[in-house]
Amino acid sequence: MRTGKPSDRVYAGLVACDPHSPLVVQGNGFWSVAVDRTEGGVDVLSPSPENETTWVFRIVKNPDAYWITADADRAFLLDGTTLTALPVF
Repeated sequence: MRTGKPSDRVYAGLVACDPHSPLVVQGNGFWSVAVDRTEGGVDVLSPSPENETTWVFRIVKNPDAYWITADADRAFLLDGTTLTALPVF
């Protein structure tokens, strides 16, 4: 799951979308963060007329201290003191 490969199990035990997470639109996807008490993931929904694809990047280690935003064909996750740039498709 850490590779961001397509998955139909986006939420796999996590809250569907953390109420504190913004919904970020970038590229062809809708980006949000889902968390439980110990970890989380960046969920991506990429709808298209032919196919709806979902990905999850299980990289959130600080479910109480993160922020997600996007610009210039990248999604950015600040997780505690770690900044990660994710490719946008």
